[in-house]
Amino acid sequence: MGACGEFFPSLRELSLADYSRSREVRIGLRPYMPDGKPLIAPVPGLSNLFLAAGHEGEGLSLAPGTAEMVANMVLGDPEKVDRAPFAFKVNAAY
Repeated sequence: MGACGEFFPSLRELSLADYSRSREVRIGLRPYMPDGKPLIAPVPGLSNLFLAAGHEGEGLSLAPGTAEMVANMVLGDPEKVDRAPFAFKVNAAY
């Protein structure tokens, strides 16, 4: 289980056998950005609108960090994380 159990404590209580008997099949789109990094940024030209998208299959594990980044943007707090890699790219083909 390792780090997974540390981040998601409820997983410690599940066994693979229990999960395979009672699992639900879930399918859907897993949107991602061409460079592989999520887009977490204010929307250019639209004040007070922020976008956090393109996490692909990592949305659950990246949610706490994404939430902190968005909260810092909304509150205007100094950034703890360099958000430049996650910003809108000029002339990017999204």
